[in-house]
Amino acid sequence: MARAAGDGAAPAALRLSRRHARSPRRCHGGAGDRPAPLARAAGRRRRPVRAGGRARIPRGVRHRRRHAAVAPALRASRRAGHDHADRAGRAPQPRRADALPRGCRARRRRPSLSRGRPMTPLTLEANLRAGDHVCAMYDTDAEWLRAAIPYFSEGLVRGEACVYVAPEKDTAQLEVALRAAGIDMDAALRRGALRFATAEATYLRDGHFDPDAIIALWQELIDAAEGNGYTNLRVAGCPTWVNEGVPGAERWAEYEAEVNEFFRGRRAIKLCQYDRRLFSPTLLLDVLGCHPFAVVRGAVHANPFAGMPSARADHDLTDALARERTARLAAEAACRKKDEFIAVFSHELRTPLSSAVLAASLIERLPASDTRVATARDVLRRQLDQARRLVDELLDMERIATGQATLTTSRVDLAQLARECVAALPVRDHEFHVDARPAWVIGDLARLEQIVGHLLAHVAKHTPAGGRITLSVFDDADDVVLRVDGPAASPRAGARSLGLSLARRLVELHGGRVQDTGDGPGHVVRLPAAPPV
Repeated sequence: MARAAGDGAAPAALRLSRRHARSPRRCHGGAGDRPAPLARAAGRRRRPVRAGGRARIPRGVRHRRRHAAVAPALRASRRAGHDHADRAGRAPQPRRADALPRGCRARRRRPSLSRGRPMTPLTLEANLRAGDHVCAMYDTDAEWLRAAIPYFSEGLVRGEACVYVAPEKDTAQLEVALRAAGIDMDAALRRGALRFATAEATYLRDGHFDPDAIIALWQELIDAAEGNGYTNLRVAGCPTWVNEGVPGAERWAEYEAEVNEFFRGRRAIKLCQYDRRLFSPTLLLDVLGCHPFAVVRGAVHANPFAGMPSARADHDLTDALARERTARLAAEAACRKKDEFIAVFSHELRTPLSSAVLAASLIERLPASDTRVATARDVLRRQLDQARRLVDELLDMERIATGQATLTTSRVDLAQLARECVAALPVRDHEFHVDARPAWVIGDLARLEQIVGHLLAHVAKHTPAGGRITLSVFDDADDVVLRVDGPAASPRAGARSLGLSLARRLVELHGGRVQDTGDGPGHVVRLPAAPPV
């Protein structure tokens, strides 16, 4: 809600002078001198009179008065822009009406609210108090002056120390506009009530932008203003240098949030002006959320976007983008692993199911007295057992992933366990060599058997029949090493399987890790050694 101006009246230079006001139309004849229908119509069109006897001013008259009041300042600022263009050696931009033929006058279009260019009054309808932090965004120089002129005029009338930080071109244009508005600029500059400064003398004193340093500068200016008898410090400016690649400029949104907390409770008022033509939408949204108040149609309103989440909430957009990219790559990798796991499980489950379906079809077609029926029953039973084990392994992986798997730990001799697992293999199509020395670990006996069994099965799967498989167990510092080696790598030696994935998960659950040997279908498992008894 806009705050009505109550503490101080508007400057005399910004009040509507009598020479700009139009006298109301006078009707020389009363209703009695007209015909009855016209008299009734005139009575219906008569506007009501407000309390106190003051007639309501039509909207068009109000707009004309506002335009007449602001016209001198706009003409002076336009002249200042032309002078600056002459000094810079550039041709001034022609006015839009200059391109029209002589005698033709451009029709004034009523500004549309949706275009963001509403007609605003000359006086800034606000009762700014100490600690206020206001944001004003504009598209044209006219909108910039319509907020800056009354802002500084009100500050000078209230006896506040005013500081404007901007490039020299903008300060010169504002000075001319304030003079045209009737402000005694010579007296204000002479006594130090109004000072112009550049970014190099304030924000970039050390060649880079440091939020802590500029906040310390504002504290010095506040103390100096109080020491010189000023009621408040009133600051305004447009940080156009943020887009020039100055070191530390990426912390501007962080600075706006910090200075908002700094001004709260201090005798200072700050107006931050942003040209929409120069700043990115992301930065404008960030700084808008750092201001409790915003200028809308010439009045200061409570900002409904204050405190909204910022695109630079961590004050470093580069780091945020890097973290987002890292998280996205991790999610993509997890999705690839999931797809690979589903493909591996589907392949391994299809093999026993296909064999089981074939055996069942043979049993159905062959007579019961055929000897092949018994063989088909054995194949069906083994393949169904294999499918059941695959499903159990899948459930085990799901329990480990969700943290529901539990271990019943005890002291286990990993060398003795390896020898027992080799002896329990149902098919001995390979030559096994076991070199195991006593090595004790703390673990779940059943889970350790699963680990050794899956590693042996994976190596045997990729080892030709009759090949040599070596299993070694030994101590290595604080670890117990279990190594399973096969012959030279086959074309599918690096393929993954559900059993190998489960073995890796179980080793990690015991606090160990699994590594590939690199020179064949082998694996190296390292488990923490059990403390000596």
